[in-house]
Amino acid sequence: MEPPPTSVLFIGRASAKESKPLVEALAKKTTLHTAISGKAAESVAARVLPQVIVLDAVTMRTTGERVCKSLRAAAPSAVIIRLMPPGDHAPAPCIDLTLAHPVTPRKLLSHVQRHLHPPKEEVISAGPLSLNLERRILTAWGQETQLNPKLAELFGLLLRHPNHTLDRATLMRAVWQTEYVEDTRTLNVHISHARQILESNGHPRLIQTVRGIGYRLELPPV
Repeated sequence: MEPPPTSVLFIGRASAKESKPLVEALAKKTTLHTAISGKAAESVAARVLPQVIVLDAVTMRTTGERVCKSLRAAAPSAVIIRLMPPGDHAPAPCIDLTLAHPVTPRKLLSHVQRHLHPPKEEVISAGPLSLNLERRILTAWGQETQLNPKLAELFGLLLRHPNHTLDRATLMRAVWQTEYVEDTRTLNVHISHARQILESNGHPRLIQTVRGIGYRLELPPV
């Protein structure tokens, strides 16, 4: 039996010249829903729980960050892909992937599938932590938490290098695929979220800040 088609929410002017071929391609390969505004998108997302959200910031004439925050509440596990004008690759805390135009239908569909279906299931464990990369489920102190894609990638990197300091440039390059490190607010926000997950119910702080360098997942010796 074939798996059900991917549910995708496209936000923006679907009839716009640069958007139309993308929307048509998504409609052929996925179960597609559309919304023209952030408010309408929030309602649709809460109702259909899309697996992927494509935020067309170009036709919406916005960076999409404000819309993204409300979408995270409506569909917390969705992959959010943002389409931006040429040359604009600045990361944002709640965006999983930013694609700058020109974006072809084939390229967009490739990213949709790649983010939803990693090549193989992999589980990384270190100390009291275990991460299923395919399902994006972190087990910490025996409690499971569903992660968004960027948090899963961040935890994966930290778990692969326990008790080693990872500089901010390395983290930004590995998780957000960017060399832009002048503004690391996106990283800082994700580290804060990661700490909230790990430190719930009074558990000790495992992610340490190494001043002027980056962060370290500090685990006690076995």
